[in-house]
Amino acid sequence: MRLWLRRDDVDEYDVKYGAWRLYDIIYDDLIVGGIDYDRDVKGKERKYAEKYLSHNGKSVCLAISGETDFNFSRKKNFGWGKSREQFFRWYSQQLEGQNKADYLKQVDRCVKNFHSQHNISIMPQNGALNLVKKMLGNDRLDVYVWALNEYYENGNELILNGSSNEYLPSLKQFLGLFNGVNDYCRCMYQINEDLAQRLVTSGTKSIDRASRAKEYMDLAEEFWAQREKYIRMKLDGE
Repeated sequence: MRLWLRRDDVDEYDVKYGAWRLYDIIYDDLIVGGIDYDRDVKGKERKYAEKYLSHNGKSVCLAISGETDFNFSRKKNFGWGKSREQFFRWYSQQLEGQNKADYLKQVDRCVKNFHSQHNISIMPQNGALNLVKKMLGNDRLDVYVWALNEYYENGNELILNGSSNEYLPSLKQFLGLFNGVNDYCRCMYQINEDLAQRLVTSGTKSIDRASRAKEYMDLAEEFWAQREKYIRMKLDGE
């Protein structure tokens, strides 16, 4: 797939120049006026852009940045002692023979796709949703989607727990753009309703054995397949 590069671009993958070019294309129906990297993108430590987002006849102005969706990083987590890659590899000890070999190949694929165009999306900086995603489920996308569903369906405000009073109104306005978790996932991740609901269900469960780890990786690979298909369609239409 196409990758835009700039010399000396040392930012994190989800806020590199090429990521912003991608966001401009795949969120053309959401971000008012699109994203012009040289005009709109600011920040030294962490790039962001202040833009109007419009959906379902409603709009909100806020700062947006990039976010990695499924985390299979090789980087060790502070206080955890292992990387997320090591976390998934550890469960291979419960398997034998071809099942073990196939499982480890799937881990390899997931690690390879960690930094890929179909594993990044935009997320508001206002309201610290990225921190909530990390806190609620140790950066599991399915737990984040479950928390979103709890907000829309049951009024459970876990998803708001990282926000300061200053940004709470704009965060609520952002969440209010969408008619529930299926609409959110379709617009923000370009995935269908069936996959969105399976992410919600998965988010209620621990990853505590090899079979559950494989279920989670299966969801990740289906997520990437749906997003890659959408991104290719948008790029072909340029």
